[in-house]
This record gives sequence, structure tokens and C-alpha cells, in this order.
Amino acid sequence: MKHGGNAWGFEPTNKETGIDGLSILEVNQDGKVINQWGAFCLVDILVDLELVPPFWELSGHFPKKE
Repeated sequence: MKHGGNAWGFEPTNKETGIDGLSILEVNQDGKVINQWGAFCLVDILVDLELVPPFWELSGHFPKKE
């Protein structure tokens, strides 16, 4: 998917990214979905779009403890 619009306050980057996530559906005895939960990792998307640094680079942004 291409980031071509303003999302989460970030201007379009026109870079490609993907979304990994999980959905859980609660289905009643009649087969009807009665509840749904979903989750995805926003940090992975922001790193793909080069809007935030990856976790392994963050330590360089903070002072070292003495």
C-alpha cells in the first residue's frame, strides 16, 4: 500500500508499506459476528515510511546514564 495521503498528521511520503495485524471475531451459534477486535503495529508502519527511527537506533537519541 502506498502512503499517498495525510495520515496521523504526517504529509504523504509516497512510500510503500504493509500492515501486519490480527483480527479476532466472536461468532454466535447462528454464525453471526457479534463482536470484533483488531490490532496492528503502528510503529512498524511509521518505520517503513521513514517517519520515525527503528527501535535499535533510538538509544542514540538519549543521553547515556552515568
